Amino acid sequence: MTAPDMIPNTTPASLSTERFLSFDIIRGFAVLAIVIIHRVHYTWAGMADRETLHRAMEVGGLQSVVIILTIILFAMGGIFYVVSGSVNVYASCRAIISKGQDPGFIFRRNIKTGLFLLFLNIFHRVLFGNGFAFAVAGDEPEYAVGLITGWIKYGEPVPFHWSLVTEPGTLSIIGIILLVNTGIMAMVHRRRGLGDSRSLVRTFLFIGIGILLVYPFLRLGLTPLYEQAYAGGRYLLAWILGNLCLEYSIAPHLAFGIFGAILGVFLASGADRKYISTRARIIAFVLIGAGAFIAIIFGSDTSVGDRFSRTGISIFGLGLFLFIELIALRLLDWRRRNATEPSQQPWFIKRIRLFGRYSLTIFVFEGLLAELLAVSLGLAIGSGWTENLWAVLGFTVMPVAVWMLLHSWWSRTRFDGPLEWTRRYWKYRAD
Repeated sequence: MTAPDMIPNTTPASLSTERFLSFDIIRGFAVLAIVIIHRVHYTWAGMADRETLHRAMEVGGLQSVVIILTIILFAMGGIFYVVSGSVNVYASCRAIISKGQDPGFIFRRNIKTGLFLLFLNIFHRVLFGNGFAFAVAGDEPEYAVGLITGWIKYGEPVPFHWSLVTEPGTLSIIGIILLVNTGIMAMVHRRRGLGDSRSLVRTFLFIGIGILLVYPFLRLGLTPLYEQAYAGGRYLLAWILGNLCLEYSIAPHLAFGIFGAILGVFLASGADRKYISTRARIIAFVLIGAGAFIAIIFGSDTSVGDRFSRTGISIFGLGLFLFIELIALRLLDWRRRNATEPSQQPWFIKRIRLFGRYSLTIFVFEGLLAELLAVSLGLAIGSGWTENLWAVLGFTVMPVAVWMLLHSWWSRTRFDGPLEWTRRYWKYRAD
């Protein structure tokens, strides 16, 4: 199957205008998992350093299972990027082709949103980021804590680390995905028009594959340069290099958003659901197989082999996330009537969907809320509870309950959410 055969060309009248419940549910589950696993990772004293963690793992039993699940769920954050790529490209194609809106208007709005997310990432990491103030050996911690969350957590001002700025974060990656996908759509629109779905899919596919191919070489070649720039105080250069080569960098996660965009084009095309499902499933299974093959062949015995093995794991994860997104579409949107109508949804689905709807606000402020609640609990019962994994897991009920109360209130009053409202205002204020 060649790229031009993946999706038929469509006319504007064939484009879908539906809203997909599955996207909100996936985002809701993802941000709910973040609220929980961040407490295990950043509140439980056993995660403070690798030696303590290794000792906890040696205990075995259910505690080891919880730790392993936490690490696995940490790696599942890439699904944010896949969903983000799908949603933004689907919405842009629908607005331009189905609704006849000005492409320049849509592209400018996307660029403004992408820049907003880049700024918000720095704001979030510097002030409200989860993390630790110090490493055990006195070195800079692997995950540096934000200034406000750190002050609350430790009861005193914490040192500022430039890694909070130079290292990429989830929001900056989503912002860059939006900017790059918008650039690709603008390029295809200028040459062929967005109605040429085949050309759009082919372009996304080739660029996504190219990013996956160069990813291990970027890590191998640029990581030493990043370390030199950071150590030398050249933080702007370190920021650029860090976004290209660090573990949670643009590559390969930009490819996650680009492959997600392919699914967005499929959905916007109005093609038959079976056709979309078959093509998306083929892409997902090819990625899963290729990723597993690369990870097994290279192993992790050497630094070079480790880089290529990690690339294979990333490709495997990308295929898995696409498959999860496809399954969610089939179960939540294509097999349920009135799936997007709140009155037709079970209580549990409504609650998860609200987590997805307000995911930006929850993601940015979940660390702040959790530290405030943790300090309050410590004042009531003493600070020793953070050394007990089961007590920390029980504690996660508190921030989850508070967020449920908040987003239920916002939903009843038809409030977008603090950061959702800010993003919308910034996006529309000059248009």
